[in-house]
Amino acid sequence: MPGYNTTGKKFTPDKNIIQCCVLLSETEEMAESGESLESIVRRTLLSYHQRIKNVTGKSTVELEPYTIEVSKAFSSPAVYRDTIIALCRCDIAIFDMTNYEPAIMFFLGIRSVVRRGITISSAGGDYILGDTMNFPFNIKEVNLVSHSDKQVQQDNPNTDPINLIGQRILGGFSQLAQLPNYLDLPAFDAVRNLPRESINQKSIIYTDRVLILCSFSKEYQENNWKRHLKRKLPVHIKARLSPEEQGVLPDNKPDIFRTLDMKTPRLVSQTLYEAIRLTDRFAVVT
Repeated sequence: MPGYNTTGKKFTPDKNIIQCCVLLSETEEMAESGESLESIVRRTLLSYHQRIKNVTGKSTVELEPYTIEVSKAFSSPAVYRDTIIALCRCDIAIFDMTNYEPAIMFFLGIRSVVRRGITISSAGGDYILGDTMNFPFNIKEVNLVSHSDKQVQQDNPNTDPINLIGQRILGGFSQLAQLPNYLDLPAFDAVRNLPRESINQKSIIYTDRVLILCSFSKEYQENNWKRHLKRKLPVHIKARLSPEEQGVLPDNKPDIFRTLDMKTPRLVSQTLYEAIRLTDRFAVVT
């Protein structure tokens, strides 16, 4: 079987060592010019390892980042499991956010829920720190850095990708030690701090309710939502049930709903993460 990551090794967690993993996007994998994110992170660890040891109190920093190509992360159950373990156990995780690729966002979501660690999101391509970007709504608060060639060409030591990432790592470890609620990703606390009435609530099974994650645009609502999802999805769900189950299911079940349909004054992101946690089935529809 081929190696699990770019060096051909399987990830081995070690709580006594500061470990770092890098998840490369397909865009990064196919890049033909410029320094790779893997190389930038490697040089960052070499440059900052003594300062990282000082701020964390650990005696060893693994200088070779465990680098995963996202195009291979789903190639087998073993490789997928290895990817999850690395993302959940590494003290530092660096995600290549170039083009917000679906697989990258999937793994970022897992990291954000499981680990309160140091997570750095970086974009390549043409992005320069400070540029306007069309962020997905639920990660608008994430402090993005840049590892692009254009960022390197700014010829400013303070904004060189090595120092951008290195200073984020040091600042993250320092704040993590002082702030019990340190967050660099949005979902970790949100999925744990449920409203009082929901704390002991069991997951809502799909015969009662299905959560739909979809666009709220006018065109989408008029066509996809009203004509297809809202009307037809309950029919297809009922068709998969046994005759006995169909016989006891009310005509108006299951309820097909979106965050837009929730009657709550809370922030959209908090409501969304709570709904995902408490709903047994949900669908992402593009």
